[in-house]
Amino acid sequence: MNWSLLVFMTKAQMRARYRRTFAGFVWVILSPIVLYAAQALAFKEILRIGIPNYGLFLLGGLLPWVFVVSSLEMGIAVPVGAREVFLALKVKPYLLVFSSLLDNAVNFVAAFSIILVPTVLITDVQKTGLWFLPLALLPLLAGTGGLLWFLSMLNVFYRDVRYVVHFMIGVLFFVTPIFYPKEFVPDQYQWLIGINPIYVLIEPVRICIYSFSSEGFIGSLAKATVCAALFGVAAVTYWKRMKNEFYHQL
Repeated sequence: MNWSLLVFMTKAQMRARYRRTFAGFVWVILSPIVLYAAQALAFKEILRIGIPNYGLFLLGGLLPWVFVVSSLEMGIAVPVGAREVFLALKVKPYLLVFSSLLDNAVNFVAAFSIILVPTVLITDVQKTGLWFLPLALLPLLAGTGGLLWFLSMLNVFYRDVRYVVHFMIGVLFFVTPIFYPKEFVPDQYQWLIGINPIYVLIEPVRICIYSFSSEGFIGSLAKATVCAALFGVAAVTYWKRMKNEFYHQL
């Protein structure tokens, strides 16, 4: 991995993304914040979900979810869209895909911090878990990157993958414990949560900022790390197997 080139491409992508926009970065940051505020109002005040510190609970699930989903939807089509760049400059495709991921990660961290800091200051919550938050973000970033790279390669060979992923994301939002706790799910369906990779990656983040316990965090972090590793292995294996055909299919 050429890290200096990855950083350069990330900066270039961010400059291109916000060029000729009025406060472009602000709009990107504002979008998840407004979504968070709207859902917090809807589920806490209108539907009256009885969860203490619901705003903090929702923050630990919704914004990581938005990060994963937006990274997938933005990055899956990158190899196909940047065909000329790969063929002309011989840039490794995963560098451009990961630069898209890091661009989105910067937006996520900014929006997450803007909500988290004042929320923690004005609520009486245990703050021990916040020290472990950077550790929880590692498998979230790595797992999203592995899944994104695998799906973006698959989309080169099967161009409808991006549409299938978009459809599945819409379904998964309602069956993933994002705006409700997993305890609300009946026992006979709890196994669906266990095999939901997005929730596995998100759970350590939620535990860090809501109802932290060392046992729960260690267990969830281990699962998230295994999930991220599996995505990474799948992506690397698929790349090594198909990279020669990859360029022909672009």
